[in-house]
Amino acid sequence: MRKTKTIATLGPESWGREVLRGMIAAGADILRINLSYVSLGHGYDFLAEVVAEARKIAHDLGRVVEIMIDLPGHKFRLGEFIDRKVKLGDSIELTSKVILQDGQVPFPYEDYLSLMRVGQEIIFGDGIPRLEVVEEGSKVVQCKVTLAGLLKSHYGLTARGLKVADLGLPSLTKADHLGLKFAIRVKAEQVVMSYGTSAKQMDTFIKCYRGLGGFGKVLFKYELAEAGNDLEAIVSVSDGGFVGQVKQPRW
Repeated sequence: MRKTKTIATLGPESWGREVLRGMIAAGADILRINLSYVSLGHGYDFLAEVVAEARKIAHDLGRVVEIMIDLPGHKFRLGEFIDRKVKLGDSIELTSKVILQDGQVPFPYEDYLSLMRVGQEIIFGDGIPRLEVVEEGSKVVQCKVTLAGLLKSHYGLTARGLKVADLGLPSLTKADHLGLKFAIRVKAEQVVMSYGTSAKQMDTFIKCYRGLGGFGKVLFKYELAEAGNDLEAIVSVSDGGFVGQVKQPRW
């Protein structure tokens, strides 16, 4: 009996009927929908149509596929700006200000900025580019480029050693609540909590999901180093889990 299941992530390049059919026919067992890039309340009707189409295709092919809804969690992303290539030694200012000056990059999380410290490494996307904090501030943090690369709008940002738990954020974001309701709406077999840090947070997530009427499996995605401090307890309250990136940034 085959126990291993193949997960295929859906996106703009795979929402079409023929691509969906090809993925399912090729052996995809679970179709993952990442809600990170869905604006609050926008796009869910379209995604519901994608799920319905996927289930119909699977039925026509005599296959059973599960739907996995991956919620955004507390992901800290850059704002909107013109993509730019940054070179080693370049000066970059991260700012929570709405009006930008030359060389500034929008990061609309003032509390997060205020916790950054001189010498701290700032990592974007999947590890490139990277910066180092050279001057602290509550609204503007001065950095220098230590690893060149392309800096783009909406890139995820991680400050090495900065614990999300220190920010005192709620266990679930508004987007998470909307995502859970969407998962229930499409009868998703699996839901995923992203960027969690503790078993307490996971337990709150599960209780919210069950309270809304969710029946699927609840999985944990290991993405933040600080989650390792409570990993055994997190796993004990979850139905399963997986590592968020094939290549984790070094911590």
